Amino acid sequence: MAKIVSFGRIKPKDFRENPVKALLEWFLSLDGFVKATIVIGIILIAATPFIVNNLYSTKQNAAKPSSDPSTIVMNEDPITLSLGSNVTFSTLANGLKGPEYPMVYLECKQNSAVVYGQLDHPEVTFVLGGGSSQWKLNGGSATCKAYLYAYGGKNRGYDVIRLLAETPTFDTN
Repeated sequence: MAKIVSFGRIKPKDFRENPVKALLEWFLSLDGFVKATIVIGIILIAATPFIVNNLYSTKQNAAKPSSDPSTIVMNEDPITLSLGSNVTFSTLANGLKGPEYPMVYLECKQNSAVVYGQLDHPEVTFVLGGGSSQWKLNGGSATCKAYLYAYGGKNRGYDVIRLLAETPTFDTN
């Protein structure tokens, strides 16, 4: 048989004299399910701003704006590099704003013509010449340079890519 749930009634006189006591007595008179529902509802209402802030935050916490210069340094000795060699970089991206993130562009040229270029995250191991490039077809040596960029910025709705740092050019064998 169905049970009728009554929420009772708080007497105005009791509420005026001691509102906390009146609300507590009213709450204690409720059914267990109703109490649980009220408590869960209050928790959800209180937690919603924190949940929304964490879900929709686009603030970059990894790098705070700084006056220190950004840097990019090749970890390998350039004398040992040739087509097919692995190359890694140590980077420090200072001055990133909002949703910006760092990217490394490695470019190699033969006779002033770009024969290989790769854009990737700073922690990636680059393979000189990649899987398929004009350099791989030509063979031989090349002159290379790496650039550290900030991607993800916006200015009046347009994408903004900012140069943060670059390596000196280096020759491969």
